[in-house]
Amino acid sequence: MQMNKFMIFKILQLVFGELFNSNNKFSKRLMRLFCRTPLKDFVYKFYKIFKKKNPVLKTNNNDLFINNLDYQKILNNLHKSGICENINLKQSIVDNILLKIKDKKFQINRTKQNIYLDEKKNFRNIYLLRLFNPHKTIEEIDQIAHNNTLLASVREYINFEPIILSSQIWWTFPYYDQFGISNNPPGNEFGFHYDVDDFKFLKLFFYLNDVNSNSGPHVYIKNHKKKNFKEYLNRRITDDEANKYYKENIHTILGKCGNGFIEDTSFYHKGSNPKNNHSRGILQIVYGINNWDDLS
Repeated sequence: MQMNKFMIFKILQLVFGELFNSNNKFSKRLMRLFCRTPLKDFVYKFYKIFKKKNPVLKTNNNDLFINNLDYQKILNNLHKSGICENINLKQSIVDNILLKIKDKKFQINRTKQNIYLDEKKNFRNIYLLRLFNPHKTIEEIDQIAHNNTLLASVREYINFEPIILSSQIWWTFPYYDQFGISNNPPGNEFGFHYDVDDFKFLKLFFYLNDVNSNSGPHVYIKNHKKKNFKEYLNRRITDDEANKYYKENIHTILGKCGNGFIEDTSFYHKGSNPKNNHSRGILQIVYGINNWDDLS
């Protein structure tokens, strides 16, 4: 009986939390609500019948990557475990991106304050810097986003002509609580969660610095099955819960500057808390079927 009451509470929390979130347009609220239930796939199939086709994105075959991208390998890995690694940028491409973001202002800790990346050294309480949509102003990022092989993989995986929903550069720094203990900062920034960006979407990531176990690496729970009802309800889980239920599938991604991976983040993942004065820079490009923020 106690468990039933708890489940009812979680369901009500989900419904009211999404439907009455005034930060989102109503259409986006409905999308997020359905995407957090087992009705997601059914609603998506129904939605595609009425969804206007997206314009076909212009693609390129520019020489951006160290390795030759394999469309079928990317697709197979995504279907098998929700992630494909070893999509690695040439160092010259990363160097150009790092040079061009020096004159861009980053948002501080999801507030309205902004600073340049190299100004971080003057502030102690910054754990997150974010740059919005750098693909719109930095040519190399735009070229990455429009790569022919990557877009072909995305198109096949989401079963729809994709659009670029957004891009971000995140730079994360150590966070310590009032007792000086390394901890999860406000907003659960470094906690396990799954994303609700669209009915179907993929996220492409590239490290912008060398990332070891102290740098706050990306952590993904490999998955090849549909979420169960409990997983739909629990968009966020603790590290203890992750270790209890998914220990064998927890995968930490370490790598050199330029190392990349494409991932279905509709299952649990996180960026971990950097330690010992380390930090992590990461470029993120998001593909989906609809820009819900632009809908009227």
